[in-house]
Amino acid sequence: MGGDLSGLAIIVTFTMVCVSSKCPEFVFRLTEFKNYLVSNYQQRFVNLSANGCGGKCIERSNCQSFSYQFGENINECFTFNGRAWSGQNATYRKGMVTYWRLEDRCPSDYVYDIASNVCYKTYNQTTDKTTWMGAMEICQAEGGHLFICNSDEKWNIIDNLDGSIYPYVANPYTHVFVGATFTADKWAWLDGSNITDWEVTEPNDDTEHCAILYVKSNRRLSLTADYECQSITNFICEIPVHSINL
Repeated sequence: MGGDLSGLAIIVTFTMVCVSSKCPEFVFRLTEFKNYLVSNYQQRFVNLSANGCGGKCIERSNCQSFSYQFGENINECFTFNGRAWSGQNATYRKGMVTYWRLEDRCPSDYVYDIASNVCYKTYNQTTDKTTWMGAMEICQAEGGHLFICNSDEKWNIIDNLDGSIYPYVANPYTHVFVGATFTADKWAWLDGSNITDWEVTEPNDDTEHCAILYVKSNRRLSLTADYECQSITNFICEIPVHSINL
């Protein structure tokens, strides 16, 4: 997991970057958000290894991601405030890869799920309802992002939300904003991974570029649908972690 990741083939193979002098506190995970550079980077460095790039990121307390490109003549490193995500304004850069920082603790008002290794928080009150970007900004302010549902373990979290969390689930369903958008003619979760669990007939509207989950009272029917980004609804936040000492 450690070591000098100075070649593209090695970068792609290693899904984690652990900054050796700071392990296990600082760990970065390779995302599936590739071949794009988000425009609002904070710093640029050249001729660093991927580990070195991660080291530059942890020098700044608000840096939670970096993008790295290994080139024939130059290696480029870009650090970001928060996490760079699929759906932001970005430029095509072949070979660019993005790493997200994983945290080592959950805030006290988040729930830790050991199976998926994430902390999550449900915003389920009527007064919590906001737009997709409003929800994303709330999650980012808490050190995370909107919930990404790209694994069986993540779906189990959603499936186990019941009437005690969303009182109107028995209606028989409600919906919540999650971390996926339609950008550059493609639907993707914030980390660049593909959406595979669509509701029947979804996505079905070319003007709806944000995603919701239908949270239903009968389990294993929580599925993804497209939704108008400026509409308001509830949402779920997530903070990715690498280990939690319980």
